[in-house]
Amino acid sequence: MNKLIGFTAVLSGVLAQESCSSEISGAYSDCLYSHGPSIVGTIFDDVQSYLGHVSICYGVWPKCAEIQKIAVSSSGNCLVEGDGKMVALNTLFTPCEDPLPPYLFDTQLYTANGYILSEYYGALYTDIVRDYPNEHFTYNITSQTLLSKSNGQCIEAVPNSIYSPANGGTLKTSPCDYQNDNQRWIYRAKRLCLVNFKFCIKTENLLKQSSPVRIDNYLDINSVFTNGTTAKSEYFRIVSPSGKRISEFYTGLYYDDAKNNLNEIFTFFDNENMIRSVTSDQCLDAFLDYNGKYSIHTYLCTTDNSNQQWIYHADTKQIEHKTHTGLCLDGDPTFTDHHLQVYECSPNNPNQQWNFEYLY
Repeated sequence: MNKLIGFTAVLSGVLAQESCSSEISGAYSDCLYSHGPSIVGTIFDDVQSYLGHVSICYGVWPKCAEIQKIAVSSSGNCLVEGDGKMVALNTLFTPCEDPLPPYLFDTQLYTANGYILSEYYGALYTDIVRDYPNEHFTYNITSQTLLSKSNGQCIEAVPNSIYSPANGGTLKTSPCDYQNDNQRWIYRAKRLCLVNFKFCIKTENLLKQSSPVRIDNYLDINSVFTNGTTAKSEYFRIVSPSGKRISEFYTGLYYDDAKNNLNEIFTFFDNENMIRSVTSDQCLDAFLDYNGKYSIHTYLCTTDNSNQQWIYHADTKQIEHKTHTGLCLDGDPTFTDHHLQVYECSPNNPNQQWNFEYLY
């Protein structure tokens, strides 16, 4: 089939669908947000995951049961907002099996750079993958407990103060107690959090081996855990052929030798035209400064900000500004303050050649 004809046919099919009614959209929204407040990440992915599906079928997410029934019926042939684009509701949910799938879910949890959560003498750490039994856990969907397969105990949060969540706390394993709320966890938006969402687990330093894991209510890249090994990391470094890296510091952007710190880590925001720093939680932004020249910093990410749109040219390895065409990210090694600049794009300029090196 001609690709253009095929694309047109698919597009026509999408356009033929109408947006869901306000009642259906409301039920869909209730499902997304009923099992906890919005956390950094995508809750849209939760309802499509195996864990989300089984959680719905076992009644752990009761408000999702209603929209699931609608989605698998003829009424589900309509569009809802999903991860920045409109998607068909009937593609997001599947009917519950009869009999239901197992309520025990074996899992391994990986940090943003591919280290793994492990148990050792009742304490929790993140470390390089060693394929040891203490890297394996079992999540009980009905009790919402997470059992360490190496010692047969459940992960328990130990808050420093129940009155001041900002103080965080520690983690340990204890004999499983299904009435203990400090042993009840929910996994969503790549975070493992207590069901009351006061705390989520967080490694102290994801770039360090044998890093202790604790609980905290401040969520950043150290609190991101991916369930399983198949997904590619969403985090990367922007590296020149010489090995120098782009980094962020107090909204400034720099080009310097590798420091192996969090300031060098970036991810895409909303789409691959926006690049977000994990340390500032802001996007690369090229703006017209008081001298009438374009400069670069990080700024609050907004999808309608034309200063934050970029294009990566895989053939030349240049990162060109999508709006201010002809300007590319440029790392000049002669700058003593190591600042990054935007400069006129020129072919075969090594100062403008970049690779996205994913953490794993």
